[in-house]
Amino acid sequence: MFYEGVGTLLQRAGDTLAAADSDRNDERSKRQARIIATLVRRFGAIQTDLFGALEQEIAILEQTRDGLVTALGGLAAPLPLAAQHLVATAADTGGGPLDSYRALMTEIDRCTVVLHGLDPGDAAVQRARRQLRRGLAARAAVEGLLVDKMLAVK
Repeated sequence: MFYEGVGTLLQRAGDTLAAADSDRNDERSKRQARIIATLVRRFGAIQTDLFGALEQEIAILEQTRDGLVTALGGLAAPLPLAAQHLVATAADTGGGPLDSYRALMTEIDRCTVVLHGLDPGDAAVQRARRQLRRGLAARAAVEGLLVDKMLAVK
């Protein structure tokens, strides 16, 4: 209930700022008030979706990370030390959702570095890179929906 209330409050604050626009004299102040009003309304429009979107992104990143760890672990050539560390630390962080998100992004970034150091002609490396691209595209799509919803607010 708290999170939904904050979104409504932000939308109303944006409306109030927009209405107070006529009280300002100089053009710069008016422009800034309009920008603030729009930003507050846009954030209010997506605020209740942020937590669900974060959960979706974490699930996508976990699948991506797990697929990459499996792909890297299945390579015939010995893994570089950084990749061995990645496979060993691919467990849940135990922190909150933002901590999990950050840890997953860090692990995927490490995978990306390892993938760029491997033979691009190797079929397993190609599969891992495709998995990485699909996972990052799916994560970006979740964020894209939030941005679309924000931009729909004028």
